[in-house]
Amino acid sequence: MVRAYFRSLDSPARAPSPTLDAMHHRTRWLAPLAAFVAALALLTLALAATDRAAVTAAAIALPFRNVAPLLASDSGDAPTLVTATATATPSATPTAPANACGAGHASLVNLTDPAAAAIARDPTAVTVGFLATRPRPTVPAGAVRTAPFETTVYSLEATLVSMAYGPGRSVILILGGPGAGITLRAILPDQPCTTGATDADRSATFGARIALLKACGNPPASGTKALSGSATITGTGFWGPTNVADAAPNGLELAPLLSFAFTSPSCDPNHATPTP
Repeated sequence: MVRAYFRSLDSPARAPSPTLDAMHHRTRWLAPLAAFVAALALLTLALAATDRAAVTAAAIALPFRNVAPLLASDSGDAPTLVTATATATPSATPTAPANACGAGHASLVNLTDPAAAAIARDPTAVTVGFLATRPRPTVPAGAVRTAPFETTVYSLEATLVSMAYGPGRSVILILGGPGAGITLRAILPDQPCTTGATDADRSATFGARIALLKACGNPPASGTKALSGSATITGTGFWGPTNVADAAPNGLELAPLLSFAFTSPSCDPNHATPTP
């Protein structure tokens, strides 16, 4: 036994195991690598939180009408943002110039003046000849009504001569009477020009216009359209100009018309009336 002991002292030391050395070497760099991965993960989380905050702030800054559709379609936690693009504003319906509907005294045609409330609405029966021969007063330039003609509604039977478009797409209807060469102008304003009148007056003027167009069709884009037949009409007296085509000698008109009832088979001058 003693001999074996001393023999062990004299023998060289056993070399370390290669496997154990490799494991020890790997252990030394695994720890730093794990620390680096953990730091990278923390950095990623921090950046994600910052981006989400920025996205949320951007969403809040956008107008609600831009964000709401995105929020409604998004199923995630953060809103999906889309770059806003400018959209063209829908073009409005073309409007006539400010004075196309009439300014000053001419605005009375639209019944938008305060004195329109004082018009006597019970019609007075007259003829074209009667109205066309009344003495013309001094007509004020402003939106002032001259009694009694501009504060009275008249009714009459008249023959239809022609019609055409006037300012503001009003319809100018020329009426004839029993006297040769005597005509009277009647005005049917377009509905936009009556904005500001009472609902009852707007309804009456528009109804008269529709009744005329239904019976006789539309005026031409330019020029006049010859008509025939007769109608029963009512309208407010109005002192118009005397220096326009087909005006009464004194310039008195029915403007606007408040009713129109066609009493003939056709407005067409070439229409042949059937023989009974």
